[in-house]
Amino acid sequence: MGGSVAGCGPGSGCNLVLSSRWAYWMGVPVSLPAAFAYSILFAATWARRQARPLGELSIALSAVIVAAAFWFIFLQYAVIHSWCRFCLATHACALFSAFWLLAPAFRPPARPAEGAAQPPVPKPLKAGLILGAVGFAALIGGQFVFVEHLGYVLIPASLGGRSTTGQLILDSGRIGLDPKELPMIGTSSARGFVVGLYDYTCTHCRRLHPLLREAQEHFAGRVAFVMLPVPLEADCNPMIPVTDPANRGACDYARLGLAVWRGRPDAFREYDDWLFGAGSLPTLAEARARAEQLMGRASLEQALADPWVDRQIATDVRLYIAASQATNSLRLPQLIFADAVVSGSVADAAELERIIAERTPLAQSDGH
Repeated sequence: MGGSVAGCGPGSGCNLVLSSRWAYWMGVPVSLPAAFAYSILFAATWARRQARPLGELSIALSAVIVAAAFWFIFLQYAVIHSWCRFCLATHACALFSAFWLLAPAFRPPARPAEGAAQPPVPKPLKAGLILGAVGFAALIGGQFVFVEHLGYVLIPASLGGRSTTGQLILDSGRIGLDPKELPMIGTSSARGFVVGLYDYTCTHCRRLHPLLREAQEHFAGRVAFVMLPVPLEADCNPMIPVTDPANRGACDYARLGLAVWRGRPDAFREYDDWLFGAGSLPTLAEARARAEQLMGRASLEQALADPWVDRQIATDVRLYIAASQATNSLRLPQLIFADAVVSGSVADAAELERIIAERTPLAQSDGH
């Protein structure tokens, strides 16, 4: 329906976790092998109801579930730096169930008579733990070895069209963009263009921004990035039913950025890099103060009052809706090429440069 799961909207911790490379194993979502393991383990609990001892397979699956839960909690804390509440709830339930199943297997046997040898570790427990270790190694190995095409989605775009000379035509001719009139990384005289949709409050967007600068220098004169702010806030984006706390103020950040571009284009790069370059997003008060410092209070007020600012945000949101339908994803950032839409995170500058080299940039319409 074009919406998102409650608590897992664009820019949320849930979205950041599930759109990372760590949400996949051998190219498939980790939820698929997890569901398979949970199902088998659930079936094995019927053996427990009949008072039969826990078998090697059940011990192995329980051990893998315990190790995997701690692994994914560690990744959220130390690597992704975001928390998925649905994931944490799943891990909590899985840990409780696995510990409950394993407890009897670790229960110490009756004390031997004085002088008798200590009984060895039961074979099913030993074999099960070994199998569990192998299974956990396969999980981690699959995540480290198979990383190609993870963290982003390439889907053929149905956004092209042709119309007025000098414009980039998107959404089958319904949206026309003049590169000379819009914020850009690069120059409007470039041979090809990539349209970038971003939000200042979006963590993945903030990570991508310096990579775009590097890529533009690498492809200097050949490719430029037309940068369009798409606020992930319900106040100005109908695709966002409920604003995530992390994205509050996104509409105002976008207005400030476009106002600086509109009022003083030569200062936009400095302002844009400052907003993205800080370790954490500056407050709205700090962002406004910086804009006033660059262009003066009166000029900023005049630019913010220009109807163009809100019209441009509305156009950007329309394009976001079209691109999201093409990718079946509400993720930001999104990079729109002539033949594809890249949605989600990109690992590093080398990966971004490879994507650009493989895709076809947008070209200005020649009017024919």
